Amino acid sequence: MPAGMRVTLDPHAVLYMLRSRGKTYVTVQELARLLGISTQAAGKLLARLAREGLAVRWSRRTYKLGTGDATPAR
Repeated sequence: MPAGMRVTLDPHAVLYMLRSRGKTYVTVQELARLLGISTQAAGKLLARLAREGLAVRWSRRTYKLGTGDATPAR
């Protein structure tokens, strides 16, 4: 991808992809590797999922994924 180019990822689509792979927990590094994005971008995406109640921050770099139905993962 050319430098400076922005791509918008749908958080619900990312959650669906992770859940379809059987993921319950995901790390920032793992998401970055799966999507081919920086760890900074992956961290921001996971933080957005948490803000929207679709994931819960489990540790410094790990998130527990919700079901995708807008109910918080607990």
